[in-house]
Amino acid sequence: MNEIILSIVREYKRKNRRDKARAFLEYISDKLMYENNSVRFYAECWNISKTTAHAWIKEFKDMLEGGI
Repeated sequence: MNEIILSIVREYKRKNRRDKARAFLEYISDKLMYENNSVRFYAECWNISKTTAHAWIKEFKDMLEGGI
C-alpha cells in the first residue's frame, strides 16, 4: 500500500500538481485513521469547488483501488 501511495504522489508531483499531491496525502491519511469527512470539508480545506473536490476524491479512490 505504501508503494502505491508514494507512486501516486510522485506522479502528481511529476505533473507539477503539488496541490493535488498534498490533497491526496491528506485524504489518504484521513481514511487510514478512519476519519470520514464530507466533500464540502475537503473543498474548503483544499480551497477548491465542491465539484472539483468530488472529482478529486473519485480519482483518488479509483487510483487506490486500481493500484494506479
